[in-house]
Amino acid sequence: MLEREADICAAHILIPEEELEKVGYMEVWEIAEHFDVPEELARQRVCEFATERELARWESERDDHIP
Repeated sequence: MLEREADICAAHILIPEEELEKVGYMEVWEIAEHFDVPEELARQRVCEFATERELARWESERDDHIP
């Protein structure tokens, strides 16, 4: 449990929500390159460690682009 919490904290320090919001939509590998982190960490950050606010924003953005 503590290890997962440490992983989540590290992911949010290395890929902060505010900075992630600024870059907009990117593929996972692009996020990894942009933030200079391993691709697995970038994947975890946007898939497993996303905040409720991020998830709501991404869902809203996706819905705006569906015809």
